[in-house]
Amino acid sequence: MEKNRVSLTIDGREYSVLSEEPESHLYRVSVYVDQKISEVVSAFPRISTTDAAVMAALTIADELIRLRDESERLDAKISSAFGGSDALPKRPGEAYASGADAVLQAPMKPNVKKDVFIPPKTKR
Repeated sequence: MEKNRVSLTIDGREYSVLSEEPESHLYRVSVYVDQKISEVVSAFPRISTTDAAVMAALTIADELIRLRDESERLDAKISSAFGGSDALPKRPGEAYASGADAVLQAPMKPNVKKDVFIPPKTKR
């Protein structure tokens, strides 16, 4: 894959970044980081640039870890709804153990209190 060299502005400073990611992604990341640093500086006007960057990094890392935890919780909930972890991929992008049949053949375990599982119609 071709690498892109992109000039990004974060907290008023220019950074030259070389990455395989698309320019649009790099710009989104830089805008997000710049926004987080600005939020810290707005809350603490006398904070140093380094401390603002560290506080923004802590905020972003906290968001990331919370989202990963939530993703794992939802993966476990989905897996248990389909009868176990063998029916579903372990990581995004992995193929199902036996394709779409794994989902169709998974035992139905609806949450009787609020969910009703209606299996999809299959052509035979």
